[in-house]
Amino acid sequence: MVNIFSFSSMHLTRENAVIHFFVVSLAAILTIKLLDLAIRSEYQTNHQIDGQTFQTSIWCFGKGNHNERKCRAINICYESNHDQFLFINGPSSIQSGLPSDLYSPCIATLSSVRDHNQYYFNYVTIDHRFLSNLTANINFTLITKPTLIFGRFKPDNLMHSLHDDIIPLLWTLLGLGWYKDYTLFAFDSWPAYDTISFNRIIYRKLFAVNEILDKTSQQPSQAGVKNPLSRLICFKEAWFGLDKETVWYQYGFRSPQGPVNYTGSSGSSIFKVSEILRKKFSRDGKHKCPKKVYGILLSRLVNRKLLNQREIVNQFSSSGIPLIPMTVDLNADKSNSLLTVINKVICAQLLIGVHGSGLILSIFLPTGSHLIELFPYGIEPDLYTPYKTLASNRNLIYHSWVNSNISHTITHPEYPAYLGGIEHLPKPEQSRIKQLGRKLDVHLCCNDPNWLFRIYQDTKVDIDDFSEKIGLDQIAAKKISSHHNSDLSPGPVMNSNCSYSDENNGFMITWEDPWNLNYNRITNQISYEILVDNKDGTSLGPLFTSSNLFHLSHPGRKDFLVWIRCQIGKRRGPFHYILCVK
Repeated sequence: MVNIFSFSSMHLTRENAVIHFFVVSLAAILTIKLLDLAIRSEYQTNHQIDGQTFQTSIWCFGKGNHNERKCRAINICYESNHDQFLFINGPSSIQSGLPSDLYSPCIATLSSVRDHNQYYFNYVTIDHRFLSNLTANINFTLITKPTLIFGRFKPDNLMHSLHDDIIPLLWTLLGLGWYKDYTLFAFDSWPAYDTISFNRIIYRKLFAVNEILDKTSQQPSQAGVKNPLSRLICFKEAWFGLDKETVWYQYGFRSPQGPVNYTGSSGSSIFKVSEILRKKFSRDGKHKCPKKVYGILLSRLVNRKLLNQREIVNQFSSSGIPLIPMTVDLNADKSNSLLTVINKVICAQLLIGVHGSGLILSIFLPTGSHLIELFPYGIEPDLYTPYKTLASNRNLIYHSWVNSNISHTITHPEYPAYLGGIEHLPKPEQSRIKQLGRKLDVHLCCNDPNWLFRIYQDTKVDIDDFSEKIGLDQIAAKKISSHHNSDLSPGPVMNSNCSYSDENNGFMITWEDPWNLNYNRITNQISYEILVDNKDGTSLGPLFTSSNLFHLSHPGRKDFLVWIRCQIGKRRGPFHYILCVK
């Protein structure tokens, strides 16, 4: 006899299983649809675009040349087959702020490196009525999120990647107010960013993007497409060019390498961006450091080596500064060795290393720390100053040491030419280059064999000479200061007065501090600049004082103007004038 209750229970269980299957399937389908919708909201792939509504407009800003100009565009496209940007011209299109000649030499530069023709931005025009003809035979992608289009200069080098690409990119995004929901498009011929291991680490730490588009990537081929290797990428909104405010060095393409000409706020900008980097890369986000004092020695294992590294470590340890040797392995992605080194540098009181790209990590040092740069024999440190310049803007204490003992150097004529080898050169030229006592000629970037031969020497450091010249005892005795230059902008001086005294045979000029100084913490010395206008086309000054009074001998006139302004650090306030009458 069949148990009716058992049968009923079995029937309900099967029914529940069927219901459960349909619910799970429906949920899976909905999830896929939602993900597909989310993807399509950022990347839309179609074969037709409405040329009546999809028309390009562009606005460029900056009265200077192409190096200073930056542009915002809507509905602009990149066509890969001809490697050109396309302006879809129609009755609604706007072109504003463009130079009269788009090819003299370009509209704007996409890299922070000035005047490099690989990163010029221009476009060609097509009529909006023919847009559908183009998209019918090409892979088409529409990027709906705001996109910053830039060019990477040399992303396989740590110094260049940070100085030329990543820091200007970060600074530009801050200026645009783009913190999320944006896209990056690398307009260059370098490999994809995530194939360069340390790029992948740094970009993912700093930028709120899942991927970075680049012009060398290829879209998958599609059935019916005549030229599957060609593609058209269109951007609903695009920004062309990087802010160069944080760029502190030029590499000598047109004139010998050296610091760039700063704007008034460049030093402050470099300091601020370094603090952002320190916070982003700190494990706790607040870079809380232990009280224990230590330094970092950057080791080079392949070339430009220190031959007595252990002696250097021992010398610092005996002076009370434990020195930790660390190697920056840019290819060690899994172990994140770069992040390990950065987190150590963030709390170090000292960083030392041979001139090279690793010293860019000094941007992560705490304010007031020491940076010690070592140079091989025959190099003049004052001619090669990317890290000295950085230190001055980061308020680091910079020291340089150059090997002065020719017996303490090992040269490598057998190296490849790009690493300083010279065996490919004629014998007389080799002989001349090997004369290391000869002063190195001023040179341009980037293949001068004299410079490369010298900079790739291995060096034995003379410990006594090194300790004396950098003042190791003084370094060990001083505490690290967190002081940094104020970027306070003072207002005009107040309540100025000018009175004549026969007793002093001159004028006594007094004034009060700008009012806003009472609402700021002043960390810099305050000074005052004074100009005297005799009202006859002659003048006196500028004169400087650190007090709020100034004695001026009688200039032989009954009345004249005195102009006064306050200065704090590198920031100057407005001039205020007072009439002096005898």
